[in-house]
Formats: sequence, C-alpha cells, structure tokens
Amino acid sequence: MNQDPATLDQLRVLLAIVETGSFSGAGRRLSRAQSAISHAVSMMETQFNVSLFDRNTRKPTLTAEGEAVLALAQNICFHADALRRLADGLQRKEEAILEIAVEVLYPSARLAAVCREFAQVWPSVQLRLHTDILGAVA
Repeated sequence: MNQDPATLDQLRVLLAIVETGSFSGAGRRLSRAQSAISHAVSMMETQFNVSLFDRNTRKPTLTAEGEAVLALAQNICFHADALRRLADGLQRKEEAILEIAVEVLYPSARLAAVCREFAQVWPSVQLRLHTDILGAVA
C-alpha cells in the first residue's frame, strides 16, 4: 500500500514555520512542543527524501525543494479549508453554488463590491457569475 507523501497536518506545520519564522513560533501557533514540530518536518523530509530547510542558518530557511513543497502545501491547505467551509455550509443546509446573471452594463465596481460582500457573508457558497446583454439576462 502506498503511503501519502505528507499529511495535511504536516503541511500545516510547514506553513506555520514559514509564517512565524521559526519552529518554536510554529509550536506556539499550533499549541505543540517544538520537538513535535521538528518531528513533523523530519517525517516529511524522510517521506519526500529531500531537505526542506537549510540547517546552517539561525532562522529556518527553505531549500529550493522546500520552496517547491511550500507552494503546493499552500494550495492544498487553501483547498482543504474551502472543503471544510463547504461541508459546514452543507450541514447548515446552505446552497453549494449560486448562479446569477447580470446585465453587462451594470457598474462593475458595484458588482465587485457585492461579490466581495457575498464572499464574506457566505464563504462556503460558490458564486458563479454570468453576464449578457440587455434582454438576454432575463
């Protein structure tokens, strides 16, 4: 059986290290001992068979391989968070997708403001926007 190269938790540890600038900062953010943070990184490095951090600097610095992993880790965590919001919304019986049609002459600044506010109020609902001319919207 193939083992996943990293768990979502390990990827979140990586993000926390980068965002806080240290293993101890990541530990504080995630309410874990620094040794647990170090162990998570060590496990990822073993699973990937690469070094994620340069150990020759005082502050943890990502290697080129670490930078590549970070880019995907951010993407994976973003989508995992979106999945959690969707599941929470579905549990509350919210629609998963809302499609709206807007006349092309509708002021774009006002439409953008409405879309931003919608995303803040309903973060789990995917908004699909269609534009058309005059009577075609109806």
